[in-house]
Amino acid sequence: MRDLILLIHLFAAVTWIGGIVFLFGVSPVFRGAQSAEALPLLRQMNRRFRDISWIAVGVLLITGTVNLMYWIQVRYDGSLGLALAENAYLSWKLGLVGAMVLVKVLHDFVIGPRAGRNPDNRLLWNTAVTLGRLNLVLAIALLYVSLQL
Repeated sequence: MRDLILLIHLFAAVTWIGGIVFLFGVSPVFRGAQSAEALPLLRQMNRRFRDISWIAVGVLLITGTVNLMYWIQVRYDGSLGLALAENAYLSWKLGLVGAMVLVKVLHDFVIGPRAGRNPDNRLLWNTAVTLGRLNLVLAIALLYVSLQL
């Protein structure tokens, strides 16, 4: 059962991070296109990925919690405090997860929708892009820290 939960966790991570990388690869092409259909298509892709990515993040949070509980039980006799005290990577991972969720909420539900409604507002667009890039950096950092665990 533990292996199945870990497999589901990894699949959700691949879905989330792969989607971010894909959007960063194609978004500049759409933004630079002169076609009247390019920007609405980019918005539609972003909205669809937002839904998929939140499902993936939800699965990651659930399976990550189950994995964490199992890991703490096996290695630290069920003591989260001991696990945090003895393993700095665990503290980093939990902090990065919190930061990622916060940045994702800001990007997906606050700044991103405002930028979509105001395509001429460069500050909103630049902020949305910056938050998206920060989310990618956090995802890469999470991958690294996860490998260290």
